[in-house]
Amino acid sequence: MTKSQKVGIRWRWLFLLGGVIYLINTFVTLINGKEINEFLGMELGKWSYALLQLGISALLISLYFKYRRQFNELIKEEVLRQAEAEEGE
Repeated sequence: MTKSQKVGIRWRWLFLLGGVIYLINTFVTLINGKEINEFLGMELGKWSYALLQLGISALLISLYFKYRRQFNELIKEEVLRQAEAEEGE
C-alpha cells in the first residue's frame, strides 16, 4: 500500500465532506442565476461553473467510495489474520 493510499484511507471522510459541499455549491449556483462566478481566476457562466462544481463533487465522492472500499478490505485482512493466529495457538 502506498503512502497516498494510507493518507486517503485515513482522511476519507474529508473527501465525502468536500464532495457534499461542492454538490451544495452546484445547487446554489443553479438557483442564483444572474451571478458571474469565478474559479481559479476565470470568470465562468452559470452552467459552466455548475458543471465544473458537479464534476469536482463527483470526483471527491468517488474517491471517498474508493478509499472506503480499501479500508473495508484492510479490516477483512486484519480479521482473517487474527483468526489464523488464534487457530495456530
